[in-house]
Amino acid sequence: MAAAAGIGLKVSTFAGMPCWALGYGVTAMVGAEPGGRRSGPGASGRQERPSPQSGATALLTALVQLAAAPIIALFEPENAAVTAEGVRYLRICCSVNGLIYAAMYVFDSFAIGSGASWVAMCNAMLDAALLRLPLCWLLAFPLALGPAGIYLGQAFSPILPALAGLCYFRLPVPPVLTPPPAATIELKGALTMDIQGLQKLTLLDWPGRVACTIFLGGCDFRCPFCHNRDLVTGPLPAAMDSGELLAFLAKRKGLLDGVCVTGGEPLLRPGLEGLLEEIKALGFPIKLDTNGSHPQLLARLRSLGLVDYAAMDIKNSPERYGETAGVPGLDLGPIRGERVLAAGGPCGTMSSAPPWCASSMTAPPSAPSAPGSPAPGGTFFRPSSTGTPCSGPV
Repeated sequence: MAAAAGIGLKVSTFAGMPCWALGYGVTAMVGAEPGGRRSGPGASGRQERPSPQSGATALLTALVQLAAAPIIALFEPENAAVTAEGVRYLRICCSVNGLIYAAMYVFDSFAIGSGASWVAMCNAMLDAALLRLPLCWLLAFPLALGPAGIYLGQAFSPILPALAGLCYFRLPVPPVLTPPPAATIELKGALTMDIQGLQKLTLLDWPGRVACTIFLGGCDFRCPFCHNRDLVTGPLPAAMDSGELLAFLAKRKGLLDGVCVTGGEPLLRPGLEGLLEEIKALGFPIKLDTNGSHPQLLARLRSLGLVDYAAMDIKNSPERYGETAGVPGLDLGPIRGERVLAAGGPCGTMSSAPPWCASSMTAPPSAPSAPGSPAPGGTFFRPSSTGTPCSGPV
């Protein structure tokens, strides 16, 4: 009996292959089309109908029924008992129930493609555990049908799962919702600004804090080693506007400890004050990176409480400052470290200069620091390899 059932299972599996192929196609089709779980006339999920594949399965099933004995004999030509048992298996398990099994598989494939894989999982458990095993036991032993009862249990088990799959297939589809446009926040009393870049998470730009970094375009230096030269020479396309940025920050309340604003040179942007006001209104501390050439603007932002920490990027010693900044004859008056540090509030220095000028660099005097800020007067380096000088007018 085991040999006959094994042979019969192989044959019935072969007969069901066209609908298995259809199942894969249905899964791919529905999965590629939002709102694919549709029913009714003109519904896109019904455009690919299973009739050709079902017809092929029905034709193969009929051929198997007509040639059951010769097919089984191909596997066990010398054993008449195996042939007889195999024919009985095919008569029961590769007949109309084969089409029902194929329909169950197609409906399950549809459910998987539409994102409801739980339907296919429940149907598989219903078929294999809740129906097939109990039915086979009931028919074979209490009802004393023997092997035929096992075959009948296998034949009846896909009926209920196929009906469940059909019910899911016929469910009305909820309307496909169009994603809303990207949220923005309207600026109060400030011009909308283009934001050239946003790093959503940084643990380096403001030591001791979990922050994000905003990149603004434009700079009055032309440092040959600049690692953000696209922000300097531009025009760099905007990654977002300030409304989108504020919408992002609103969703990061409680997750970020601060916001870093860098460039380029952010103090050159006319709408910076308004942008910082909006960021502060959301409750974020602000760190501002600057090249130190606009201490009056920094002092104003400090006086308004819009900058919690300022970091000045030191380029080189005074003798080589203009050369290193890419601006020969640069007036160092505004850049003297004591003037920037005297703008009030916690501040520090940093350097992105390459190794060839780091050895001659002098740091400005120390200044008070705030919790979560670099050590007062400390200089931390972000070395950069020597590059081609940035071009364009200052």
